[in-house]
Amino acid sequence: FVIEGNVHTVESEQFANALMLFYEKVKPVKFEESTEMKNHPDDGSPMEEESSDSGNLQLSSGYDVFLPEVRKSNSTHSWQLFLLTNEFQSFVRGMLDLCTETSKYSNEQDNNMDITPVSSPSPVVADIDIDSWRFGIVKMTLSYVFDIIFHLSLPKNVIRQWSTKFKVIFSASSDVTSAFVADLARRTHTVYENWIRAFTVECSEDIPRKAAIEIFKSAIFAQLNHPTEQSLLRDWVQGWRAQVSEFERLLLNKRQHIGSMPTKLEMGQSRQLEDVSSIGESATGIGIILSFLSLLTELLPRYVQTNCDLCYFIRELASNTKSEGHLLREAMNEAQFPARLTCLAIRDKSHSLMRHAFPGASICFEVVEAISKQETSSSSLLHMGNPGMNSGQSVHIPSAYNQMMLLEAIGCLLNMQWVKQEAICYETGEVNRGRALVALSDKAVEALTIMFQDCKIDSMRGLTRTNIDQCMSFFRVDVPPQRIESAFNRHAVIDDSDGARVLTLNGFLAYYRDLAQNSDHQVRCDIQHFGFRPDLTRRPEDARWYIEESGEKWPYTDTESIACDVALNHASLSNITKVPELNLFSLPFITFANNNSTPLAEYILAAVAFGKDTSRLMQDALKQYNHNADWGVPDLISACTLVFRVLVSIPDDRQMDRINMLMLNEDKGRNGVVGFMRAGEELVNRYQGNDDNINVMVERYVELIKDLQEHNAVNLWMKKNKSYWEWMNEDNEIRPDASPPLSSRRDYSGLHQNQQGHSDSDANAAANDSDDDSEYFDNDKTVKYMTVDGSGIAQVNGTYVRSGSCDGVAKYVRSAQWEGEEEDFMIFRCQLSDRSRRWYISIVPHNIHPGTTKDIDFFAAAAPDRSVLPPREGWIAVIKGKPHPITPPSVYPVESALGYMLVNDARSATFL
Repeated sequence: FVIEGNVHTVESEQFANALMLFYEKVKPVKFEESTEMKNHPDDGSPMEEESSDSGNLQLSSGYDVFLPEVRKSNSTHSWQLFLLTNEFQSFVRGMLDLCTETSKYSNEQDNNMDITPVSSPSPVVADIDIDSWRFGIVKMTLSYVFDIIFHLSLPKNVIRQWSTKFKVIFSASSDVTSAFVADLARRTHTVYENWIRAFTVECSEDIPRKAAIEIFKSAIFAQLNHPTEQSLLRDWVQGWRAQVSEFERLLLNKRQHIGSMPTKLEMGQSRQLEDVSSIGESATGIGIILSFLSLLTELLPRYVQTNCDLCYFIRELASNTKSEGHLLREAMNEAQFPARLTCLAIRDKSHSLMRHAFPGASICFEVVEAISKQETSSSSLLHMGNPGMNSGQSVHIPSAYNQMMLLEAIGCLLNMQWVKQEAICYETGEVNRGRALVALSDKAVEALTIMFQDCKIDSMRGLTRTNIDQCMSFFRVDVPPQRIESAFNRHAVIDDSDGARVLTLNGFLAYYRDLAQNSDHQVRCDIQHFGFRPDLTRRPEDARWYIEESGEKWPYTDTESIACDVALNHASLSNITKVPELNLFSLPFITFANNNSTPLAEYILAAVAFGKDTSRLMQDALKQYNHNADWGVPDLISACTLVFRVLVSIPDDRQMDRINMLMLNEDKGRNGVVGFMRAGEELVNRYQGNDDNINVMVERYVELIKDLQEHNAVNLWMKKNKSYWEWMNEDNEIRPDASPPLSSRRDYSGLHQNQQGHSDSDANAAANDSDDDSEYFDNDKTVKYMTVDGSGIAQVNGTYVRSGSCDGVAKYVRSAQWEGEEEDFMIFRCQLSDRSRRWYISIVPHNIHPGTTKDIDFFAAAAPDRSVLPPREGWIAVIKGKPHPITPPSVYPVESALGYMLVNDARSATFL
């Protein structure tokens, strides 16, 4: 037998001994004295006496003793082979059809079984009364499937047939459903017959494991429709609520004698709700199953993680979208499933009270390894059924899949079913060069098609490079130029209307199919930037767009969109107790969640923080951020910035309080909890011109504030509180002979450093240049379009759209024809070799940063003092780096998006 996924040593030794006896070829023999010894006796020796005795000695290898067992094993093997044949399985399924009188319907389902997804809803059949003999057949079939079929490596379609068959039965007969759930509950009190334990933490076959869990889930969901079960489960919830309240009282009072949080009802009369002998009368089968799942979460760290799908089962139970699903989630939340799962996530990093309440789930990996070591060295036979045992990695460390299931389970317990990640692709069954080929799922195709339409210009056949670059910039998606170039090289076609190379929808989908072949994670990230949830449904429009005071419509950042999505659905989210918040509002858990899935981490934090006091979490994040100036722990720093982004994005009554704390907190005690504005100003005041550490720290604060200002609420706060960030100007109290701490806030790409392609002849005009951050936070944030007008070069004239940045300020781009080719005309600023700055209007080659010798420069102007916008006048023509007598343009902002669309030819504006 198997203990915690390992073959028992004693059984292995018996198996080895049996093999030795089985292969023994010596037959029973009778000793016969040789003729030579009869003719030539050795006088004086005792051999004659011994030989006379040995002639009657019977010798045996043990073959006769083990022969009955061998014959029995062979017969059992033959019987088992018969039980596994397709003919016998078809016979059993036919008997099930007779029991429910759905033969015709089931046969039709079987014909299409190979293409029916596992997640398809079970067909609803009218409730059928079932006779005792029919019920006996169903019971026998369940035992046959769970004890034999699902423990074997059978084809996926065979497993799927059985799963679908039982779903039909449960929807057809409430009697069978009640009996099966009751039987499942009773089996939780047994050892070898416990199907839930077998298929959630022990079974090594993934497909049967998932199929069994689907059957359990469908039965429990069907049982939830029974009024009696609902009433008993509500009583069970009340029992848990009282039990947890008493435990919290004792725990918070620091009573030393208190033990861990129970995994089942133990208080007073509520215990009878889990009496297995009274299921359906005074006890709830679903409640008993949930209590056993609570026990398994405490034991889960000790099992082989590759065999575990407990978190998947919890997620599936919590994802019921029907009205009865609310009762089931309430029961699971009262039984402290969220708290147990957070302890499983971060183990010994859990809050001290959580470690006391849930010692099994919060046990550290080192202790698990110590108590799980085998007592004796095992032969290779011991590892035959345990993948990964010889891989050199601990079998008790959860995989990335396990961790994702855990996070999704927490999200579903909060009633956010959309956090369940929908598959991006699936294997087609075809193989190319030993590699399985994939195709995009239907939902992925639908989402990508919407992305394509958002970027495409109505008048064009497909997407140009400029369309993609501008649209991705508009939605704040960072796409490397190499990816765009690769997509066009492999999938672009010629647009017949103007001869331009464009990416059609088919090419767009083909590119993402190829990308999914290597990394479906990148495909998912791109989709999510366009407002899609993990399940590939799209967030509401109100959660994706906001209206500025000018009336313009602009997209939220990804974090803001998630926070708004939570706010719009907050009334329907589950209420959790205070116990799990001890871990949910902790940096170790947020780090764990962020390392596995940033969108999931943001959804969970926004859901649990909405409308609640998060000052403790904010203080912890500020403390860790301020005390880790060297970024020696990047995972922790990333988690802190996630906390800042999410908390300032939640649109509740506490939003402004959170922003004020983040920016202006003044706690200068030993905890060092100081807001960004206070910390930055203090560093600038301490700067003496020779402290690079302060310079780096100031840069960090400035860059983080800039990132946070992308969030609309922070941007509004900055506009109303300009006096608090005066230290970010270069006109601060730093000594004149010292380099300003913000002087290095420029584009570090190196492409415009010491360049020769741009003329320095007019450098004196820019001697007093300034990278004024006060203007950055004032002007540049609101200017989306720039118009170039009156130039002697017609192709330069037009309206440019803000697209990314260069030298720390915005750059503006438009597409136009130049010498028969579509080129990117760009307005950008760069720093020259003498550290002066200048604005340019140039053609910048595709996939090249602006400010290199590869640019085709047309006009240049000195960068104005105390402004990050290009000057209106003062431009001079520069052809090949030299002045040229061409009429210079005027450059000025466009007041609105409407003005942009009226002035421009709308080649890159339709996505507004």
